[in-house]
Amino acid sequence: MTASKKVEAIYSRIVGYLLLRPPSETARGTVTLELESCNRDIKPYLAVYGLGAMYLKLLIQIFKKTRGRTPPPSEHSSRHSFDAIRDDYLQNLCATPRDHFSAKAAGLVRDDYRCMLTGRVDIKYGTLQPDRPFSATRTQCCHIFPDSLGNVAVGGTGLGAKELQAATVWTILEQFGYGDVCDQLKPDAGGTSLHRMENIMTLDMVVNHWFDELMVWLEEVPDERDCYYVRLAKPLTHTNTGIPERLQFVAHSDHPLPSPRFLQIHAACCRIAHLAGAAEHLDEILDEGEGMKVLDPDGSSARVLEYYLLRCGSRLVPPVV
Repeated sequence: MTASKKVEAIYSRIVGYLLLRPPSETARGTVTLELESCNRDIKPYLAVYGLGAMYLKLLIQIFKKTRGRTPPPSEHSSRHSFDAIRDDYLQNLCATPRDHFSAKAAGLVRDDYRCMLTGRVDIKYGTLQPDRPFSATRTQCCHIFPDSLGNVAVGGTGLGAKELQAATVWTILEQFGYGDVCDQLKPDAGGTSLHRMENIMTLDMVVNHWFDELMVWLEEVPDERDCYYVRLAKPLTHTNTGIPERLQFVAHSDHPLPSPRFLQIHAACCRIAHLAGAAEHLDEILDEGEGMKVLDPDGSSARVLEYYLLRCGSRLVPPVV
C-alpha cells in the first residue's frame, strides 16, 4: 500500500470508528449526516477522506502533545511561593485557578500531593514515607483539554488563525452533543476556563507524557461516581507502569474532581486514534519532523509542515495524503 493510500485508509477508518465507537449517540448522528452529505459530492470518496482528516486534525490531534524539550517537573519558583498560593486556596476553596501555576497548586491540594493514577507522592511538596518502595515521584499539572486552546484572543474584533482553529474545535464538540463542555471550557475574558479544576489532573511526569501521547485514558465505571477503568495502549501494561486497572478518585479539598464528560471525550479520541491507526500515523510524522532540519525541496516533507502549521495556529489547509 502506498503512503497516500495508507493515509486515506486511516482517514476513512476514523469516520468508520466514529460510527462504531462514538463518544456519544449525538456524535454518531452528526457523522451519519456528514456522510450523507459526502455521498452527494462529485467525488464522494475524497469527501470522506476530507471528513476523516478534519476529525483527526481538529478533534483527535488536539489531545496529542507536540514533542519538544521535556518541561520542568514543576512550574513553581520556590516552595515559599507555592505555599502562599496553596494557603490562598485553602482559604477560598471554591476559587477557580487563574493560570497554569495556580491550577498546579490547587490540584496538588485537591489530590493530596499525589499522582492521581499511581498514588505516588510528589517529592517536592508531599510528605514521603521513607520505608515505602517506589512511592516518590515528580508531578506535573495535566490539562485534559490542552490549555493551548485558550491561547486565543477573547472579545477581539478580528478572527485570527488560532481563533478559527479553536472555534472549529468547539463547533465539532457542540455538534457531538457536548455544548455543556464548550460552555465550561471556552476562554472567558480572563482566559481562565481551561484552568478550571474539572480539567486538571495531578500526574506523575511520565504518566502525564503517556496521557498526552494518547497512550493512557480513563473510562468511567457505570453507576459508580468518579470511578474509572484505566486503559493502556501497547506496549504499556498495568504491570510495567504500576498503574492499577481501576481507580477511585477522591478529593482532599472542596475543589471538584476531573469531569467525567471531559475524560469521556479524551477516551473516545484515544480509542479511535489507535483503532484507526491514526496514533501511529501521528508518531511517524513527529519522528520525521524530529530528524528534519530543513524542508525537502521535492515536497516529501509536506505532511510534517502541515502538522506543525496547524499546531501553531496557521489557517487550515487541505489534507496532505
